[in-house]
Amino acid sequence: MVVAVQLQDVSPPGQVISAFKDVASAKEDKNRMINQAEGYRNDVIPKARGEAQSMIREAEGYKEARIARAEGDVAKFNAGLKEYRKAKGVTEKTNVS
Repeated sequence: MVVAVQLQDVSPPGQVISAFKDVASAKEDKNRMINQAEGYRNDVIPKARGEAQSMIREAEGYKEARIARAEGDVAKFNAGLKEYRKAKGVTEKTNVS
């Protein structure tokens, strides 16, 4: 019958301690890198979305301006065509711009 057990030395070997510290350090590095990446993502994605929206608005404005200019050019051309059809001889001698 065993009445008592007493451990004399319970420290692990040096290699085990070193390996344990390496694992703990690697876990800390992993968590730090994940936090950095999430911070970067949280910074960059909203900025990119804002820039994209700005570019879309700018492109839409450019589109509207081009359409308005084209419609104006068509109206000007049609007005000149109408006058040309009324008096072909006169309008051929003048430069309609």
